Amino acid sequence: MQRTRVLARFGVAFDVDGVLTRVPNAIPGAYEALSKLQAGGVPFCLMTNGGGATEASKAESLSKLLGLDTPLVPEQICLCHTPMKALAKPGPESLKDETVLLVGKKYGQLKDIAETYGFTRAITVEELHARYPDMYNDMPPAVELDPSSVAAESDLKIKAILTMIDPIEWGRETQIVCDVLRSDGTVGTDVDTQVVAMHNSCSDFEYAARWPTPRFGAGAFRHSLEALWSALSGREMVQTLYGKPHPVRTLAAREPTPIEERRHRQNDHHHRRRRHHKTTTITVAFATVSTTTITRYCCHHHARISRFSTILLRRCCQNYPW
Repeated sequence: MQRTRVLARFGVAFDVDGVLTRVPNAIPGAYEALSKLQAGGVPFCLMTNGGGATEASKAESLSKLLGLDTPLVPEQICLCHTPMKALAKPGPESLKDETVLLVGKKYGQLKDIAETYGFTRAITVEELHARYPDMYNDMPPAVELDPSSVAAESDLKIKAILTMIDPIEWGRETQIVCDVLRSDGTVGTDVDTQVVAMHNSCSDFEYAARWPTPRFGAGAFRHSLEALWSALSGREMVQTLYGKPHPVRTLAAREPTPIEERRHRQNDHHHRRRRHHKTTTITVAFATVSTTTITRYCCHHHARISRFSTILLRRCCQNYPW
């Protein structure tokens, strides 16, 4: 009885790269650590600045990479753009039924993600380029415009941009995003203030891979876009940033933590009478100081978390040949 009560109030949050994996390999000990937590009924979640996939597909791919006997579930995964789900929730500022422009790569997947989150009028940079080929004439449109799509509507007006991951075609995306940002939402207009909202989950400037020096991450595109927008408009880009280490406190204030979601789903038959008990202790394991610091800040502002600890795993660990 004592064991059940303790586990119901304790959870662990893991970073992925540098803690559990170094793609394409799992870091030694990752399988054993997560398997012990699963066997003990301890809820945990994985937080990563990776994106461009659904939480379900990421749970599946990480389960295979880590070789877990019990697969992860979507509720355990927090991607860089996962907090954007809140933007589609009902409310006076909801973007659920507004036209939003998706920026990133593999646009078919991004539209699936947007639909999963609840956005009903998401269009992509590829679709917008197909409608207005002269927006970027260094390459032909990659897709044909569907006459029945949202992007083909005569009164098309974009409310917000969702930059979910860094794109492949930086030149095309940079030009089109800047065109939309300088408009009043109707492509081709030019206004003096930023009307279109920007939500950006490109966070990591660089990341560690198999190459001996770090590689540019999604955040490199954000820095490039910010610099070009500033040079173009003379103004700083107004945007909401997502992913570590950027706290989105509006989400934290009204959403249960991934650990609580997982606890309710994983141990429901053990904790039916404890469904409203809060997770009071959370341990976070990250690879850098900045992420542990900001997680401490986020936990402090989250009403459901009252105590936590951090585990810092340095990338210069001598026991593993990075």
